[in-house]
Amino acid sequence: DYEGLQYSRHFKQMLFMPAELTAGVEHTYDRLQDRMLTDTNALDQSTSVLSAYLQNEWKNKHWNILVGLRMDNHSMLDNPVVSPRLNLRYAPGEHLVFRTGYSSGFRAPQVYDEDLNVGAVNGELYKITNAAALRQERSHSLNASADLCFHLGEMEGDLLVEGFYTRINDAFVNELVFDDTASGYRHYERRNSDGAEVKGINLNVNVNVNANLQMQVGGTWQSSRYTGQGMEWDEGKFENRMERMPDIYGYLSATYNPYKQLSFMATGSFTGPMLVYH
Repeated sequence: DYEGLQYSRHFKQMLFMPAELTAGVEHTYDRLQDRMLTDTNALDQSTSVLSAYLQNEWKNKHWNILVGLRMDNHSMLDNPVVSPRLNLRYAPGEHLVFRTGYSSGFRAPQVYDEDLNVGAVNGELYKITNAAALRQERSHSLNASADLCFHLGEMEGDLLVEGFYTRINDAFVNELVFDDTASGYRHYERRNSDGAEVKGINLNVNVNVNANLQMQVGGTWQSSRYTGQGMEWDEGKFENRMERMPDIYGYLSATYNPYKQLSFMATGSFTGPMLVYH
């Protein structure tokens, strides 16, 4: 269930340049019910989040400056969570754009829909519960990028190089508390770890070779690691790498239009090795 109200106003001049002011409030309500036939403890969870946000974006031909603040009052938290953000964009010319930004966020200590599907996909008896003193995750993210438009004869394209870094405090990890090898039933408890870091580089190239041929290629290298002991995937066995998070992945697509009424398309994707527990 979702309700919201938003207000927006344009200013021809606010302090040092034109600006767009946006403010709003919203409310979300979610109820999650789940019962396993082999478990008498049914899950019946209701969450309510009341949020308010305010942001202002100054912009002209060369600059975009966005400053924002969001406050969320979550029913499973004792105090509201305040999340600031800041984004800068600078375009010195028509063909080059620099961007940088900071943002923060949180994840509440609750059971999510995807928690109920992980084990079911493999036909496992799999249950996750939250620790009694579970705290919310807090994330702090930084990013910077350069976007270059280029022309080489008939060919024109766009090159984007981006770096990103995210620090997660009190990152959630699932630790094994019960394992019945005879039935295959496993019970995990979600707890807070020391934290986690996700960082990497992203590269994307879009090229219009000519009027009939367009190509796109992109790739990402990233490191996703817990900074402390990590996640317990079996009794007494811990791992710092994040599950289902490859260090490298990418894509390639091409479109060829020999005639206006005819189009050929080819796409491909690559996902590097990742950690999956069995």
